[in-house]
Amino acid sequence: MTDSFQKRLNFDGNIDEVIERAANNYSLGNLKHSELMTVGLQDYNLHIITNQGEYVIKVFSKLRNVENIRRYVEIIKAALNAGVHHPSMLKDMKGEFIHTDEPSGLSMIVLEYIRGKTFYDMDRAPNSKELKLIAAETVKINKIKFKPSYLFDSWAVPNIHWMYKQVNKFLDDEGKNLAKTALSWYEALPIKLLPTCFVQGDIIKTNVVLGENSQIYIIDFAVSNIYPRVQELAVMSSNLMDNKKAPLLRRVERVKQAYLAAGGELTEVELKSLYNYAVCAVAMEFMGSYHERYVIGETADEISYWMQLGRQGLKEGLGEK
Repeated sequence: MTDSFQKRLNFDGNIDEVIERAANNYSLGNLKHSELMTVGLQDYNLHIITNQGEYVIKVFSKLRNVENIRRYVEIIKAALNAGVHHPSMLKDMKGEFIHTDEPSGLSMIVLEYIRGKTFYDMDRAPNSKELKLIAAETVKINKIKFKPSYLFDSWAVPNIHWMYKQVNKFLDDEGKNLAKTALSWYEALPIKLLPTCFVQGDIIKTNVVLGENSQIYIIDFAVSNIYPRVQELAVMSSNLMDNKKAPLLRRVERVKQAYLAAGGELTEVELKSLYNYAVCAVAMEFMGSYHERYVIGETADEISYWMQLGRQGLKEGLGEK
């Protein structure tokens, strides 16, 4: 498992030595324990415990260049400045958030470790009280004025045609028919009339932490972009709120009501488009998992989870209206 994750770094050296140097450069104290965090795609995340506390070292993937890493850090800073509940970032001995380990060439940041569990870990959807808290964080996020440079996110709904071209040869007949139907639904959406804003873009079960203090934390802003506002709510409806029982139509309604109650705004066009956009988000979850498995070669356990969840959700979603 560790070896497959280490391939993300294009590094075959001793990762333990990198961790030791990171603990020293960020003045984290004496290292007592480190553990690979296996949930999440692309980067190499480590939970470490020292005599001073608990931290997360995020070692950036070989796929991220310097500009992309800086973009990531600027987005986290913007989110924290907006009051979003996100783990705080630590500075190294030079006063920088980003540290490059010279012997290995690996770049990283260090975050506080939040004691708690993601909804993926708990294998459930948020309850009404938790959804209320998540919606409040989502409204804060969507009001962020920071405009990051555009980053192509293969999982985002606006890239649905690109994704289909990438994975159609790996889909069975049922999968192709489901994907093509979702494409037709996307083409019918009034995309140019949908208001855009800053979106986290990935408020899914793996990226929402319920702390032991009952606080909600939104993590992983790697794919944040300026997108249609409904992108945020569609992803929440399709993934975060899936509990294997409630139909997508009901989940969309719950997310919409919680968002509005938290002070969010939605136009009439958005209200009419949200369900169809959410179905397209399910389609991206379905096709995106195939892309990770068969095009990129990702073997993380959660890929199988997304494949199954996406197919079933798409079959149900397309049949609800």
